[in-house]
Amino acid sequence: CGLVAAMGFPQILFFGYETLDALLADVNFPLWLLLSLVVLKPLMTSISLGSGLVGGTLAPTMFLGATLGASYGKILHYGYTGLSSFAVNALGSETASVMTSSFSFADPPAYSIIGMAAALAGVFRAPLFSFLLIFEMTRDYRILLPLMASVGLSSWYVEKYETDQEKKKQARTEEELNSSATFPQPPPRPVSQNQLLDFGDRSENDAAAILESMNVGECMNRNLTVLNATDSVQAALDRMDIA
Repeated sequence: CGLVAAMGFPQILFFGYETLDALLADVNFPLWLLLSLVVLKPLMTSISLGSGLVGGTLAPTMFLGATLGASYGKILHYGYTGLSSFAVNALGSETASVMTSSFSFADPPAYSIIGMAAALAGVFRAPLFSFLLIFEMTRDYRILLPLMASVGLSSWYVEKYETDQEKKKQARTEEELNSSATFPQPPPRPVSQNQLLDFGDRSENDAAAILESMNVGECMNRNLTVLNATDSVQAALDRMDIA
């Protein structure tokens, strides 16, 4: 599978630095090729790491971010071109030129650079490292603001996603605890008057006979107090006092 993919898309082989250099040098890649690389590179990297081959995740992450950013730039360009053509046909060339003249796009390599920074910040949880690394690669001060925005947004989204997943996992755990704390009620058994007497007023033989005739389900406590891992100590004490 990997050999077939590599024969059709040699860009996914090895670290992919040649493809990164080509993207930063504004080499024109067709959109279908960029989208194919976005899918194939992570897939082949996962297969390689899962099979025990030697490799890392830094270069594939940069490759994924660059191709994803370049794809985004291509989609914007095609959308802008289509919108301009529609505006010319619907409103006339003069009106359309006035409307579209206020829009401007960065050079294609800029989208690859921003994509690399966002991917690094999201995967490695290192926004400052991603920002400094990509800036050192370009030394272009014009890209500072979009670079900071993409890094911050990527880090925020990953943190929010993981927090939501942790809350869902905790909710499932609490639901399982609550469901496991609900035990089936045993059928009622007749209790004689002698069994209701205090054990202190009876002999050891009578007490042993009563204990022998009762099962655990009749005397266990089913009113359990379930505490959350995020509860404060005072809240936990209050709930236990109420219970």
